Amino acid sequence: MTNSVSLSSKAPSVAVITVAIVLAAGVAAFFHYSHLQIGGLVLGKKEDKTLVLARLITTADHARSAGNYKQALSAIDEAIKIEKNDSRLLHKRGLIYVSMQNNDRAIEDFSLSLALNAINDQALLDRASCYFATRAYQKAMADYQTILTLKGSHYRKEARLGEALCHYTLGQYGLAIHQCRDLVKSFPNYVKALEVLANSYLSEASYLDAIDVYTRGLRLEHSNGDLYYGRAVAYYKNHMPEKALSDLKKAVEFCPGKVDYHLKLAIVANDLRNKELTKSEAQAVLKLSPDNKEAKAMLAQ
Repeated sequence: MTNSVSLSSKAPSVAVITVAIVLAAGVAAFFHYSHLQIGGLVLGKKEDKTLVLARLITTADHARSAGNYKQALSAIDEAIKIEKNDSRLLHKRGLIYVSMQNNDRAIEDFSLSLALNAINDQALLDRASCYFATRAYQKAMADYQTILTLKGSHYRKEARLGEALCHYTLGQYGLAIHQCRDLVKSFPNYVKALEVLANSYLSEASYLDAIDVYTRGLRLEHSNGDLYYGRAVAYYKNHMPEKALSDLKKAVEFCPGKVDYHLKLAIVANDLRNKELTKSEAQAVLKLSPDNKEAKAMLAQ
């Protein structure tokens, strides 16, 4: 699953981490007596049930991948009727609700899954992402911290970043900086951690530090529009409008659908008295957001 978290207008968005799970298919049946009727399929008591579950799971996976969430839910609901206490199925249904942007229902299913298997680090990570998306930051942090206590968890890196993101979003920039510094020491090429660290420096008005970290990220991801935007804001705040303008051009090139990026480029272009660019970017803003007052004011000048 993939989920995203929007940061303040001063900094680019940071994607919230979500982990998808793939369930394995079952084996063919050997018994051909005592049949049941489930979901239109005839199955035997034991092996046939496993086969039908595998088919329902495959149907749910394919439907979710195709964006047919109603079909995915229908299939996984049938599977849960067969195996009511399967934590993996409940987790999978939660992921379908995440795809439908129904975080509250997803949290319910992740919680049911965790009640059956409390050390499922995938379910903990996904529930934390949903808590974050619903602004329940303390609950998200609790799940991230639980992951960090689990020996052998595959998601310790993501949990550490999630915890730092919670601190950032709560305005606890010093804690976010401390955690992200430690994280990039362990994972120097972790671009998302570099982005949160740079955004935290920016929010603390440590513009030169922010510029340095954004630049480190851009060396790793040359086409990351969010990093260009963040560095542009840092340049602008540090009274370097020409460099800000150059980065903002890159930001809108790589993220053409982000209204704030076009608007910021129009503002900087207007400051530099570049009338042609101011006009074109203000028009780009209005195409994406027809009621934008700032863009209208710039065109009326």
